[in-house]
Amino acid sequence: MIKRTLHFSNPAYLSLKEGQLLIDLPQLKVLGEMESKKSVPIEDTGIVVLNHQQITITHGCIAALLYNNSAIITCNHTRHITGMMLPIDGHHTISALLLYGESVVSNITCSKNESKSQHLHGLLFCGDTMCS
Repeated sequence: MIKRTLHFSNPAYLSLKEGQLLIDLPQLKVLGEMESKKSVPIEDTGIVVLNHQQITITHGCIAALLYNNSAIITCNHTRHITGMMLPIDGHHTISALLLYGESVVSNITCSKNESKSQHLHGLLFCGDTMCS
């Protein structure tokens, strides 16, 4: 399925309600309460661009977006990209660093036919579940 890119370039309040991304646009309040609030399914969202300094986003909303493999891009007052949040759940190297520490990951030796990423995947995953 194709995921949505949501670009916010005006003040907005982003929160989570019943598994949906709740978008409140204060500049549309003059049109009425129903017009200023919209909701989007979190699972349909692929990228969220926060391109205004007066955007408020809740931690629950950030966590739900990252859990559903969405990227969050933030911009500064000149509308240039300053950062990006990506989910790290599926990234083998980062998962290994968090579980085992940098010294263990840097000391891994692999055979000629196996990359460090493949070796880490074997360490971290037992079938489809995460090993502890």
